[in-house]
Amino acid sequence: MWNDLSQQWRTVLEEAWTAFSNNCVPIGAAIFDKSGRLIVKDHNRSGYQTTLNPMTAHAESNTLNRLDCRNGLQVRDVVMYSSMEPCPMCMGAIVMSNIKDLHFGSHDRWCGAVHLLDEDPYFRSQRISVKEPHEEIEFFQLVLSSYHELKHANIGGNSAVIDCFRISSRAAVEAAERLYVRRTLDNLAMQEKNCAEIYDMIIQLKEEQNV
Repeated sequence: MWNDLSQQWRTVLEEAWTAFSNNCVPIGAAIFDKSGRLIVKDHNRSGYQTTLNPMTAHAESNTLNRLDCRNGLQVRDVVMYSSMEPCPMCMGAIVMSNIKDLHFGSHDRWCGAVHLLDEDPYFRSQRISVKEPHEEIEFFQLVLSSYHELKHANIGGNSAVIDCFRISSRAAVEAAERLYVRRTLDNLAMQEKNCAEIYDMIIQLKEEQNV
């Protein structure tokens, strides 16, 4: 539940919920120093009217673009967290930024690109350490992501994406489908509910499914 999460994961998931609440792809990212101090955070901004290029306004890229390296910051020593596995564009940006430590909250079987760290010779040479998802965090992220895809199914959404999410967690997709029937998450976003409440509600659904 929310109180069991580290501050790093709380920060990233709060960004994902902020993105969802602003009709953006619900992914958040943040960069911390080795002691856990927050350096910078951001979220996907594809739905903002002020975004010049929605196709590249991804959480990880937005976060990296705000990372101030002018005062001697040792990028090799920071840790990047993302609520979802980075796509090819963001994975490339992470590698080229010289970040060596990546944590992600959920697999993305549709366009996740962590596999490139093993398959691409340059990526492999950078020796990036990756910590993969925790089951509970992955469930929460996939509920948000599946709900978002269901919401946009009639305006260009892709059912193949949801099918890929099912590979990681069929239960998360099913939970999203039930929530979408009543537009539950949209209503909670309009009520400006905080991420802690949303997280605990969704994890409670997971626990009920396991009964």
